[in-house]
Amino acid sequence: MKISPSESSENYFTPERIRVVVASGLGAIFEWYDFNLYASLAADIGRNFYSPLPQNSAFAMALFTFAAGLALRPLGALIFGYLGDKIGRKYTFLATIVIMGSATFLVGILPTYDTIGVAAPVILIFLRCCQGLAVGGEYGGAATYVAEHAPHEKRGFYTGILQSTSSAGFFLAVVVIIIYFNSFDCNMVFHTGNMNPSDLSYFGPNLTEFGWKYTLRKEGDQEADDAQGNVTGKLKEALKEAGYPLKPSENYNLPMLLLMWSILILCIATTYGSLAAWLVELFPTRIRYTSMSLPYHIGNGWLGGFLPTIGFALVMYTGNIYAGCIYPIVVAAITFIVGCLCLRETKDIDIRSREEHDIIGEMPILVFIKRCRKRMSI
Repeated sequence: MKISPSESSENYFTPERIRVVVASGLGAIFEWYDFNLYASLAADIGRNFYSPLPQNSAFAMALFTFAAGLALRPLGALIFGYLGDKIGRKYTFLATIVIMGSATFLVGILPTYDTIGVAAPVILIFLRCCQGLAVGGEYGGAATYVAEHAPHEKRGFYTGILQSTSSAGFFLAVVVIIIYFNSFDCNMVFHTGNMNPSDLSYFGPNLTEFGWKYTLRKEGDQEADDAQGNVTGKLKEALKEAGYPLKPSENYNLPMLLLMWSILILCIATTYGSLAAWLVELFPTRIRYTSMSLPYHIGNGWLGGFLPTIGFALVMYTGNIYAGCIYPIVVAAITFIVGCLCLRETKDIDIRSREEHDIIGEMPILVFIKRCRKRMSI
């Protein structure tokens, strides 16, 4: 859809559009906050919810519980995507926020294994599954809602803001973890978990992961800290055996290292920043919520979410620390080939139109060849 001359640049950022971006961005921030926080505290979770098991088995079960939420994301994309396409984006998206907030609130007040026995890990797995289902519908709803409210010429910019909020979630989790492991006031964190679900659903649903840690400290039980130290020691031994240095080399080139990281981050940002707008533009209005949510969570939830597990398994199977790179390289190569052969440019599509448009157009690689031939003939 073309912008009419009367729609000037100052109308791009209306209060309504700003509210849409902020509300949608909060869901993404706390989704990734929860994602990073749970993974970082898996040792504590395993110790308190799977205490009868050996230390390594408890840690593995905590990771399994984490993976349960990832596995159900595509199912959540189907369920909430269908509802979003049928009854509307706004209320479906808000429903995912409420479910996410309620589930995380219950995780924050959930008693440990020592209090209610085997019911604790069962309930934890159930709540993580609820979170996975909600996240499956949350991203697609947020991206679709933002894109359909954005001006045509600013659609990529608006959805790019939404994409950038995931980094804010990671950063927030890192800050909280650093403070937490440096004598953070767990009493305050625990009372944060006593917010009601309606508050959590508005501000973001993932601020209540520390309830069990506070309970242990309040009762004078410091075994979780000892277990954490043991896990750290065993990890150091395993990394040393695998060939990883325990401290940085004195001869590394810091400027070159920073340059390499900057290039990698730039590549990720250029890909991830345009992803939401492109997925939204690929599909017609009547099936957009479902159609963009499902492939995103198959790729991000399954292929990406299980990458650490698959990479670690390859390293253990081959004994080569570089074998873990095989999986992401293969996935990236397949993605590049499919993108070149099957997908087309979508920036000029009117996403507000209810008319059908083809998902597959002329192959980009053929367009590139034609343009090269045309330039050579001039």
